Amino acid sequence: IEQLVKCGFYRIVKEKMQGYNTGYLKKKERSCKKILGLSGEYYQLLAGKNPSVREYNTTYEMQEKGLHPTWRQIQFFARLQRKFTRYIRYTTIHKMERYIKEVLGEDKRGAVDYHDYLKMAEELGYNMREPWILFPKNLEQRHEELIEESREREIKAKEDLDNKKDKKYEQYRKRDSYLEMETEQFLLRLPKRIHEIRQEGNAMHHCVATYIDRVAKGETTILFLRKKQDPETPFYTMEVNNGVMIQCRAKYNGDMTEEVKEFVELFKRKKLKRTERKAG
Repeated sequence: IEQLVKCGFYRIVKEKMQGYNTGYLKKKERSCKKILGLSGEYYQLLAGKNPSVREYNTTYEMQEKGLHPTWRQIQFFARLQRKFTRYIRYTTIHKMERYIKEVLGEDKRGAVDYHDYLKMAEELGYNMREPWILFPKNLEQRHEELIEESREREIKAKEDLDNKKDKKYEQYRKRDSYLEMETEQFLLRLPKRIHEIRQEGNAMHHCVATYIDRVAKGETTILFLRKKQDPETPFYTMEVNNGVMIQCRAKYNGDMTEEVKEFVELFKRKKLKRTERKAG
């Protein structure tokens, strides 16, 4: 702190004392250059400017990526609420600055959305050096498209993981098959595959997908309650554990209707009493 004050970096010291993140500072060094971790060119950018922590961090990140900004460009990117240095390496500082100014203007939320878009594009494997990828003409539309693409890829990845658990689940599905039941009005069945449990949770907006690993290990049992005339549409989701009906939830974790309660009581008498007798 003493050394930084001597060199005129008062704002960095003040903001550090206020709790700002100054993780790049080399605290064991003695000279200002080495404390800041900046070489000649980058140190000179800040010397005599009394920069903020964000301006210092931006300068350090530009140095790490081998970029050569002006002081004005440092100030511009430091004002943004996201770090763009990672993505500037695919283009030039000038082009990135111009796009943000011309397309986003003073819209701070737009800059956040743009950063999120760039992050998604990179993660999805797009060629970030293509101008139409890096600088989309309709940012809002492309942002929404990449959100959807990311969601689809995530769903596919989770489905692949779920499918790997099917073989193990099958033995427990056979074990619990006696729990399936139907009446004139309702149908109660086990999931045919593990991924059905995740689909159920998505459709019903509840957390049954968090039970997948326990179901695959045979530690608990999930069943789907359906209206008999509409067997493919999620209606209620039930959990049975050690011969006890733990819960039966509707969409958004809604409670049971009276007719569903009647069915559940019948289920308990016909199926769970049997489990108790077996255990006895």
